Amino acid sequence: MPDDAKQPQQIQKLVPKYRRIALKPQQVCLAVVDMQLFFCDPKSHAFVQAAPNIIPNINALISTFSRAKRPVFATYYAATPDEAPAMAAFWRHLLPPDDPAAQIDPRIKLPKNASVFRKPTYSAFVATRFGEAVLATGVEQVVVCGVMTHLCVETAAREFFCRGVVPFIPADATATIDEDVHVASLRAAAHGFAVVTTTAQILNAFGSSTD
Repeated sequence: MPDDAKQPQQIQKLVPKYRRIALKPQQVCLAVVDMQLFFCDPKSHAFVQAAPNIIPNINALISTFSRAKRPVFATYYAATPDEAPAMAAFWRHLLPPDDPAAQIDPRIKLPKNASVFRKPTYSAFVATRFGEAVLATGVEQVVVCGVMTHLCVETAAREFFCRGVVPFIPADATATIDEDVHVASLRAAAHGFAVVTTTAQILNAFGSSTD
């Protein structure tokens, strides 16, 4: 993604000046969205070119959350036509649950105690126990990263917001198919339902760094 997509101060032009929301390391969890081979493998027809570039930042977040003993959740997309008729109508091919491409990219270093959920559509809250599991932790905030910015990441952030959990989206730990769509999604999020930030800013809140 271009530099402007990684500079939340440029994306947040629509954010009210009075809005000041700080990350609370003891009240936050991490949600890694759909970092699976379907989107991360160049051989896949659904490959997101920018996806491999965000893997180091996502792993930095995972490592920091794990060291701080904060909950780590992950999702992956896979669906049958019966589970996701609208997805079947919109996309030429659905990803079957038993397809190897549904697996989370092995470069993503999830901790052994991470909770992983399959979802059949953009929302991690539909036909899964993801939302129930996250809300059961009692967190007030969530950091949402992964792919795609304007689809599954944005949908998760909206769903969290509507359930009273404040989402943080690190612009440099999310990716999608087009830089303009990426920036537009982050601008919409910053205006109304998420704190758009960077990986470094999140790590700094934990007293860590990307160095």
